[in-house]
Amino acid sequence: MTNAQKSSEILVRRVRTEDAAAVCQIHIDAVRQLCAPDYLPEYIEAWVGKLTPAIYERVIADWGETMFVAEQAGRIIGCSALSGNEVRAVYVNPLHARQGVGTLLMRFLEKEAVARCIPKLRLTASLNAELFYQKHGYKVVERSWHILPCGTKIPCIFMEKNLR
Repeated sequence: MTNAQKSSEILVRRVRTEDAAAVCQIHIDAVRQLCAPDYLPEYIEAWVGKLTPAIYERVIADWGETMFVAEQAGRIIGCSALSGNEVRAVYVNPLHARQGVGTLLMRFLEKEAVARCIPKLRLTASLNAELFYQKHGYKVVERSWHILPCGTKIPCIFMEKNLR
């Protein structure tokens, strides 16, 4: 295998506390760039404007979510999170969007859910992510609003998928 082949491989692994800054930046960049066509700037600012690596350090250490990161050539290029039967996040660095990174992260989350005997996964999709989740078998339950921690309401789509 050549060095070019090795550097293009994507490794998915569980998140570590030292990944907090990279995960935070991916979340911010993904929302600011990939969600911009579907959300007003004030929604995007409310969504990610106050995120910090320290917040992610606490999430990784204390919240009990199962989180994964996708790495390529030693750099984190995507992240995902599962909490109980809820997919909490799938974010990909915009430079790596639509290259299969999100799909790899979804596979790991679903494999984890199956291993835990979770029969159905639920998620709150951003408007720009609806087609991604539909492609992975998720069905629209309801178009609604998501309330961000700061209290701002943004449009979203509640979706679910039976794993059995």
